[in-house]
Amino acid sequence: MHATSVVAALVSLVAAANGLYFSVESLTATDKFDPATHSIDFTVSNPEACSGGSGIYYTKVTAGTYTSAASFSLDVWQAYVNELGDHNNATIAIASSSNSTSYACTSDAACRVCTESGSGGFNQTLQEYYGGADPVGAPIC
Repeated sequence: MHATSVVAALVSLVAAANGLYFSVESLTATDKFDPATHSIDFTVSNPEACSGGSGIYYTKVTAGTYTSAASFSLDVWQAYVNELGDHNNATIAIASSSNSTSYACTSDAACRVCTESGSGGFNQTLQEYYGGADPVGAPIC
């Protein structure tokens, strides 16, 4: 095993032990019914990060997961400023049925609006990738 592989493995273990995670907060998702449109507004952060991460997050709805504003997943990707090819990645499940957050939905004939507020958001342990590696089977774009 190369020294860089050993260092990357050790850093990943330390990250897991320190509980690095992404947090999605202030989330509002809206489904309008006629015409059918959808919007998602939120803030994403990496609260336990101490260095390296850029603070710039790329986020997309995970392919095939959006059933409504009440249930979908977000893929979050964060690049490192100081290391080309290194990044953090996680998929965060969003659901109004989650007991860990206060994400609730209201609806009428025109739309469904789901909001999260004041509960600490949706949190997901992140995975760190080094040297240009990508999550297996999960293209970023």
